Amino acid sequence: MQGAEYACSALTVEDLVEMTDPAHVIRADVIRDLLLGRHGELDPRGVRVSGARIVDRLDLDHVTAAAGVELLGCVITEPITAEYAVLPRLNLRGSRTTALHADGLRITGELILERVRARWDGDKGTIRLILAHIGGQLDLSDAEITNTGGAAVLADRLHVEADVFLRRTHASGAGTIGAARLVNARIGGQLECSDTRTINTTGPAVLADSIRVGNNLSLIDVQAAGSGDLGTVRLVNARVGGQLQWSGGKVVNTSGPALIADGIHVDTSMAIRDLNASGSDAKGTVQLPAARVDGQIGWPTGSWPRVPPAPW
Repeated sequence: MQGAEYACSALTVEDLVEMTDPAHVIRADVIRDLLLGRHGELDPRGVRVSGARIVDRLDLDHVTAAAGVELLGCVITEPITAEYAVLPRLNLRGSRTTALHADGLRITGELILERVRARWDGDKGTIRLILAHIGGQLDLSDAEITNTGGAAVLADRLHVEADVFLRRTHASGAGTIGAARLVNARIGGQLECSDTRTINTTGPAVLADSIRVGNNLSLIDVQAAGSGDLGTVRLVNARVGGQLQWSGGKVVNTSGPALIADGIHVDTSMAIRDLNASGSDAKGTVQLPAARVDGQIGWPTGSWPRVPPAPW
């Protein structure tokens, strides 16, 4: 389990959901004990497990480990908690869990949540990274994150030093705090959102007021549906250090504006092309008062009706 990858089985995640065979089961506390060195010195390659059913809560709270964790194609039956943990890296690629609650987590390398499936019901959020600090990249590509009682992604004041990738990411949440929330987040590199789908029937889909992106912000074929006067996508007082490119996609609000970006500041150029936005607000479907672009502006194109059609 340390160093070389421990392949517990060749079973699919779907098979592991119902699996009870003890040969494929690992207790969550074993992983914590390994990281804390209770079973001997930790291999620099870390704890690496694939194809396992991990039972009980995986409690990494306040763990400081010299090596990282990779749980690939696993089923973690209860929430993963990693509040104020310090890890070199965390990779959950292809795994299924209920939630990741990791306020104050510090990762010196990458946080990989690619192809993760997480489903939760509660106001703490499904993927919770408030005040977390990621030294490398954050990858949520092909992830499906759901919360029927709150935010799918709750990441106020998250700091990622490198890039953030949201490619084909699906997020569904509930409530006025937003389905995907990144208020005051700091991203040192680029933020790439492509072919994403974010839904909230009772509030904003994306709420990212005062976000700071050091490089480019790319929104390609983004689908977002929300409701209410806070808007479907909020980028109020956002700052983009590179280009802002919004190409294609659909943003819908049945009871308010589609996009609110008051006071957004783009250091180089901004282009909005072929965006279909529909909303219901007297101030407009797309609202950009006091926006500042220091370079060129590609004149917006697309369809921006005030009365929205069906979301999809």
